[in-house]
Amino acid sequence: MSTPANNTAVLAIWVDDCKPAPPDCAVARNYDDALRMMRRWRYSVLYLDFDLGDDGRTGLDLLRQLKAEDICPAEVLCISWNPPGRAAILAELAEKEPASRPGAGNPRREPNA
Repeated sequence: MSTPANNTAVLAIWVDDCKPAPPDCAVARNYDDALRMMRRWRYSVLYLDFDLGDDGRTGLDLLRQLKAEDICPAEVLCISWNPPGRAAILAELAEKEPASRPGAGNPRREPNA
């Protein structure tokens, strides 16, 4: 897991158990690390994979937890190569968010879409 040098905002976090991250992203390789980092720092972009390792929790589980805690970034990009997993994440992102949530209505999309 890589983290910022101090508690200043990092713009993007890459949550994927195996794919290499872009150079300017904080990196979390599993659910626990991602949730810990997301609770500590505020990110404007979340790159999210569906498969997050062997403990059974997925990127969809993480997304739902982030939404429940109201700490989901304004922009979420699904980077999963797992077709059913990608579809599940995109369906969750398409669900209407409360209008009072900061960032509600911001685009949720797939990278390069």
